Amino acid sequence: SVGVHGPGEQLARAPTLLVERVFAAARPIWYDDDLPRTLAAVRSGTIVAALRNGTPGIPIDRSGLLPLVFEDWSFVLNGFVPDFRRSHMRALRSELPDALYGEIRGASDSETLFLLTVVALRAGAGLAEALVATVERVKSRVGSEEAQLNLLVSDGRSLAAVRTGTVARTNSLYVSERPPIAGGGVVVASEAPESGGRWTAVAGHSWIEVDQDGSIRTGPAHES
Repeated sequence: SVGVHGPGEQLARAPTLLVERVFAAARPIWYDDDLPRTLAAVRSGTIVAALRNGTPGIPIDRSGLLPLVFEDWSFVLNGFVPDFRRSHMRALRSELPDALYGEIRGASDSETLFLLTVVALRAGAGLAEALVATVERVKSRVGSEEAQLNLLVSDGRSLAAVRTGTVARTNSLYVSERPPIAGGGVVVASEAPESGGRWTAVAGHSWIEVDQDGSIRTGPAHES
């Protein structure tokens, strides 16, 4: 799946245009002939993209394809909530207000964590603050079970990501300023390419926030 979230003009709404393109097939995405032409037409100050490996036993449907987009926000999960459907889905989704619960389309942990993040954003939290709040909800639910919780959210102007989980060793997260693929911009990625710019690992159990002007802030991934 590939999603694009960028600034633009939207009628009778906030000054943000969300453009979503999702490619789904039982084959590698680079075999899709339409992909190069679609990506060549993308122009945005903020882009969120994700690729997913097909995992046996997990259905491939639109509701679980990343990035997820809702209202002015887009979201990515790199990780998992353990035994989500059987043990934690009902409890975590019960924390959603009725209006957001009604937006659920599938059975993925990604969709649930995104809507929990939306709850915090609607309450006035900043991007990183909202991700940390979601992480704390999951941690309080799963206890000592392993959960990998690298999350990213963007409002089309800025983006934030958190690298954390319930165990010491977390999934990787990197940041690079002005790499060749982004011109004068900033890239946050789950893995660092072997070539093309200088990449710095984001510290485990911390968050990173990148503003529209390219400024970067970091902090601990726990509620103060």
